[in-house]
Amino acid sequence: GNLCDWVPYARRLAASGLRVLAYNSRRPGVRVDLDVAAAVEAVRRTGSRHVVVAGASLGATGVVIGSASLAEQPAAVVSLSAPASFGPLRALPAAARLHAPVLFAASTDDQPFADDARALYAASGSAERQLEVMPGVRHGLQLLEDPGFRARVTAFIAAH
Repeated sequence: GNLCDWVPYARRLAASGLRVLAYNSRRPGVRVDLDVAAAVEAVRRTGSRHVVVAGASLGATGVVIGSASLAEQPAAVVSLSAPASFGPLRALPAAARLHAPVLFAASTDDQPFADDARALYAASGSAERQLEVMPGVRHGLQLLEDPGFRARVTAFIAAH
């Protein structure tokens, strides 16, 4: 997707008092992890001390890899339906280097993403990690259509 897909949720978060940056990544498979690192640094330059990053599908792979590569990792990471690998991107080794609190989520019938969420969770180096595999076939941002899950993600973000 693109930043337009994130706008409704971004507006909800902003309305709750959070500073939000939604952006378009470079074309799929071309080092979206570097976009994440640049976005985190840009938000930090505005004075935000606690940065939480979130991504869906390929963007979620980018947030795992990009967050793990930062000298100062984000306050937390939200990964919605991340593929464990895509083109040159490999999220499993990055997940092992990820020490920020992280929430991995996918839907049971959205394969291979549900299995990838489980594998990323198992590989994660974070002492504070969560895994949510919800029933159904929703993928990426579609997971946030479930009000209960959206509330849990929002609470996770607010806690960090």
